[in-house]
Amino acid sequence: PLNPPPGQCNFETGDCGYIQKKKAKKGHWLRIRGQTPTSYTGPKGDHTLGVGYYMYIEASHMLPKQSAQLMSTELRGSAGPQCLIFFYHMYGSGTGTLNVLLHKGDRERLLWTRQGEQTASWMKATVDYESYTKHW
Repeated sequence: PLNPPPGQCNFETGDCGYIQKKKAKKGHWLRIRGQTPTSYTGPKGDHTLGVGYYMYIEASHMLPKQSAQLMSTELRGSAGPQCLIFFYHMYGSGTGTLNVLLHKGDRERLLWTRQGEQTASWMKATVDYESYTKHW
């Protein structure tokens, strides 16, 4: 498949430049396809193709206060509003919190959050924000 245009990603050809902020004793984002390895958790497949790739965290092995961060490549600022659209799947008794943070320099701001099990289906999220300078 062709690489997606800048700012768009379906994870079919790789991680699209996202990087993990790795720290000791934290969870890890994995690029997988198909069903998640733990029964009664996660999706049966990805949102776009059903048989494609998606990013996933095995929350069943994480303890309270543990986290995993997936950071985008540097994004340009804009004079007008910007929009982040993504699909998420939060299913299973060990499901924690999913946050979208805006990083600018050494500051971060919470833009969106969901906590706990949501549904056994993929859900669409739309997050509007403004950033006049480069950000992640």
